[in-house]
Amino acid sequence: MAASGGYKNLKDMGDNTYRITKITGAVTITVTTIKSETASGYILGDADGDGKVTVIDATVIQRYLAGLSVPDTFNYQAACVSGEKLSILDATYIQRYLAEFDVPYAIGETVNS
Repeated sequence: MAASGGYKNLKDMGDNTYRITKITGAVTITVTTIKSETASGYILGDADGDGKVTVIDATVIQRYLAGLSVPDTFNYQAACVSGEKLSILDATYIQRYLAEFDVPYAIGETVNS
């Protein structure tokens, strides 16, 4: 999803819903969908889609929740480690996982989609 024109923020709300804030003037929105036959899943906690779980994933979740820009590779499902609505707790669970504390979710493991 991309937008051009006078807007402040484009936020992926999940479930194929997006929000644009502070629109000034005309805005063009382009939606591109790609169906991949080879995609087998994602790594739980890998919010930025780089193939590993790092502190950057927790930061990306925090940015998303604050309405700031996130990478185009942002994966809502992977970010939502609790399987519920994405919240700051998901970032906290990733941080706990990275600090090698027990977490109640399979962070770092592949989830088949």
